[in-house]
Amino acid sequence: MMQYGVDPIAFAVALVAIWFTWKETRRNNRPILKVLKCDGSSTMSVESQGKLIHNLEVWIQNRGISLYGVRVVLNFREKDGMGQINCDLQRSSVYDKDCPEFARGMVGAFCLKSNPLIPGDNLFFRMLDNPTKQHACLNVYAQNYLAYSIRIGGFLERAKLKWNRIANWFNGLFTHKHGTSQDGYPMIHIPTILPRFVIIEPQIIYFLREVLRTSEKAKAEL
Repeated sequence: MMQYGVDPIAFAVALVAIWFTWKETRRNNRPILKVLKCDGSSTMSVESQGKLIHNLEVWIQNRGISLYGVRVVLNFREKDGMGQINCDLQRSSVYDKDCPEFARGMVGAFCLKSNPLIPGDNLFFRMLDNPTKQHACLNVYAQNYLAYSIRIGGFLERAKLKWNRIANWFNGLFTHKHGTSQDGYPMIHIPTILPRFVIIEPQIIYFLREVLRTSEKAKAEL
């Protein structure tokens, strides 16, 4: 009588091989984009005549097939839910028009900027009040076709935010001094044991809040 058995090591290796093949096939046949970083900031310069300019910058990495003529658009519903609003993000770095390829592994930085020098230019940002309720997303277009959509807010980002709080608390348990600076201040090192997720919604909310606050202040000064 024949008996059959399964080698657990061989079975595990086969599963890993199947998963790796599926992952590479997916990368080679569809666009896959990941947000590496999202930052909101405020700057003041001579060009802005001493007025605050608020920036929202998003770094996106291509992990799938090559894309060409990439545009990133902030899309959301109007507050009454009747229409769609679109706003193009500017490319932060110099873009070579003769070679507009966004290949696998490349990272592109895209930004929104307030403009305090043009009256009414910031009124657009009043239309976005709640990114989650208004189904805000970053739509990535390649050659004017929608290639990828990155949702802003919602259940997934709330879950990531809770995870980040746990990760911050856990990583903080391993905080230790790492020498002293030239000025004699202790250098604190917090190791990254648990990874943290990039969350877009809080940065957009910060950007919108600061733009509107600055606009209201400018109106009051007139």
